[in-house]
Amino acid sequence: MSKIIIKKSNSTSWENKTGLVLPIFKIESNEFTTVEPKEYPNNGNIFVTIGFERFENNCFYELNADKIQDNTKNYENDLKAFLDGNTTKNPSFKIITNHNGDTRKLAPNEIIPIYHNKFSINSNKLITTEGIINDIFFLKETSSDKIFGPFERDGNELKAANFKNYEEDFEKDIDFLDFIDSYNHYNGTIIFDIDTENATNFIIVDIEKNEFLVGFKNFIDNSIGNPIDFTPIPILHKWAIDKLTENSPKIASTLNEIKSLQKTNNNKIDKLKWNKYISLLDEIEDNEKEINDLVKILHTKNFIEKGIDSSEIEILEKEKEDIRIERDSKDKVIITLKDRIKELNIEIEEDRSKNKENNKIDSVLYPILSKAINVESKLNEIEQILKEKVISNSLKSENDRLSIRKDLLEEDIKKIENNHRKINDAVKDITKTFERSASEHTAKLAEAKIYTDLLNGIEIMPIKIHTEVTHSMKAKIISLNSEISSPKNYISEIQKRLADQGRELVFNDVANLVITINQTFITIIAGAPGVGKTSLVEKLSKSYGLSEDFGYLEIACAKGWTSAKDLIGFFNPLTNKFQPAKTKLKEALKKSEEKQNSPYIVLLDEANLSPIEHYWSDFIKLADVDYPRKIKISEGEEINFGSGFRFVATINHDHTTETLSNRLIDRASIVQLEKPNSITEITENTTNIDTIFDFLELQKLFTETPKWKTEEELIKDTFNKIKEKLESNHTIIISPRKEIAIYKYCKVATGLMEGNSYVALDYAISQHILPLINGRGESFQKLLEGLKSDLNDKGMTKSEKLLTKIIERGKELKHFRYIYY
Repeated sequence: MSKIIIKKSNSTSWENKTGLVLPIFKIESNEFTTVEPKEYPNNGNIFVTIGFERFENNCFYELNADKIQDNTKNYENDLKAFLDGNTTKNPSFKIITNHNGDTRKLAPNEIIPIYHNKFSINSNKLITTEGIINDIFFLKETSSDKIFGPFERDGNELKAANFKNYEEDFEKDIDFLDFIDSYNHYNGTIIFDIDTENATNFIIVDIEKNEFLVGFKNFIDNSIGNPIDFTPIPILHKWAIDKLTENSPKIASTLNEIKSLQKTNNNKIDKLKWNKYISLLDEIEDNEKEINDLVKILHTKNFIEKGIDSSEIEILEKEKEDIRIERDSKDKVIITLKDRIKELNIEIEEDRSKNKENNKIDSVLYPILSKAINVESKLNEIEQILKEKVISNSLKSENDRLSIRKDLLEEDIKKIENNHRKINDAVKDITKTFERSASEHTAKLAEAKIYTDLLNGIEIMPIKIHTEVTHSMKAKIISLNSEISSPKNYISEIQKRLADQGRELVFNDVANLVITINQTFITIIAGAPGVGKTSLVEKLSKSYGLSEDFGYLEIACAKGWTSAKDLIGFFNPLTNKFQPAKTKLKEALKKSEEKQNSPYIVLLDEANLSPIEHYWSDFIKLADVDYPRKIKISEGEEINFGSGFRFVATINHDHTTETLSNRLIDRASIVQLEKPNSITEITENTTNIDTIFDFLELQKLFTETPKWKTEEELIKDTFNKIKEKLESNHTIIISPRKEIAIYKYCKVATGLMEGNSYVALDYAISQHILPLINGRGESFQKLLEGLKSDLNDKGMTKSEKLLTKIIERGKELKHFRYIYY
């Protein structure tokens, strides 16, 4: 009966019930021959129709070749059905309809792979691990044509194979159990150094030139290969100490006495261990200091006794004899005392009996005396009280435990309710996004229909272009009054207006928003979902006196935006007119053109659903101060919008969003909102503010502060040290544009913000420098931790807190980058 060796190939059905197995060798009369792919035309595989999931990966099976069936007749029909999609069954020339009982899983000693990976016997390490998929294997040293093993691996660490670990899996395989019994004294400690020439009869090669060692039991029985002790050094050292303890040696500080102990061990395997242990000691034999240190350590750990001369031995023997005599003497005294204790116990029992007789007092004649003498009942009462108290304490403890459990369950309920609320919010966001996307796709389909109709020769009705009409603006542009005579007064006024709308912010955060938006063409607001990014921009705009009629435009960005036409519109060559996008951005630019001295805020909500630098490309160069505020709509139309026109973008960070490009980060300021400790319902003040302060006058208000003039050198020196540290490993490069933006910010904010001299620089670092962080490795981590220490020394708590979050989240994978929430 011929057999074949097979292994699992791959699944062909989603249930993993059917699949392919790969024949490797044929076995006839105990001879192994290679299987040619042409023998099994289905890419060299056999199709298993049932029970494929029972085959384990990386295991070998022996199959009765008679159980393989021809499928030639059905192959063409199966192939046609498979190609037509009417079946998931893979067509095959050779199939096994039911492998139960026809296959036998091979024990790990029957066929063992030989890999050619680089390794080091001396350090017990694999240098390359690619391709090693079997639990037990040999390694071939190409340079010497030798084979070493069998090994197991733990990561890159090599260990001697322990076949006993597989005993339960093959408890019915008598041959394997016999092999374990004969191999037991090798398990986990010995590998073999094998000359390939001597093992030729045990090595087979498959069609892909992979080598295997078969019949490992016969290999051992024929004493092929030289055994090498492969016990790990810590275990070997413990073994040696155990042997030393068994022999009770008195070891001096010379190596010869340690070596001599091996003569007392005749066992062959023990000698291997001793030889390895002594060879380790031989490496330090010439270094007297290391030998003495070794002996000293052995003494300290009480592994060996201290070496002593003959005179000391005589003294110790004398002391030992004295101790023995003293011990014998004390033993006699102890025996005498024990006898006396027994006698006393007998006397005490007799006295107790007499007392019981005497305690029988007439309770009628002598009631008080009777109660006093008969204390047994009282003792029982007391004992009962104590028992009840113990039970009470036990119940109290159980009650306390249940109370704690109740608190924990209530906490879990709160977490579940919170998660439920978050899920509902997420569903709302998804619904909102879907509705937005649907409307946008509808608009694009309508737009595409125009082109399709033209190409099909259908007459197009004249397109009614929306006539842009300037809205009557109730809001008035006014000059600064006496109440707004300083930047601090202005910020306090904006802080009050925000508070009236239910948004409480500290003075420095309001100052930061005002200064950043004033100075930066695009400001990015980042933070976790639900922190109120969008509502903050809305309320800040209202505090400026802006509204949807004039001064504030909210644009809901969509996924799939690729160019400026999605944001502002495009010139339609068919109608020979500019076709604005439904975002109304063009209309906002025109309004700003009419009121040059007014602020105007455009909110790009969820801006990074698409790459910002793509659809905002027409504006990105305008982020530099040197460029005039104008944009070309078409060949014949250009809009010169006001200097107070600003973009504010809100972003989230998850798998649905795009990352910000370095080009955009270099031109933007990223303000990160902290997650609130709690969420409360607030009734907003809906009072409209119908006055807008003149933007040009505000710009003149926010000028270089006196504090900056006195602290300029100190702040610049601190910034330069931070810059040098971050640029030291060339991972982060701070551009001149960023440096200019930081100094421009600090000139206005230093002294205006509340706190120490570095508070303005703290805000600037957190918004301009930390977003540049993106690096890997231990050295980069140490650089960031050094920067964190510097920030702490200067009291720059905002940047320090954000940097701590970056370090903590990047520790595990050693990848550190700016976190947008």
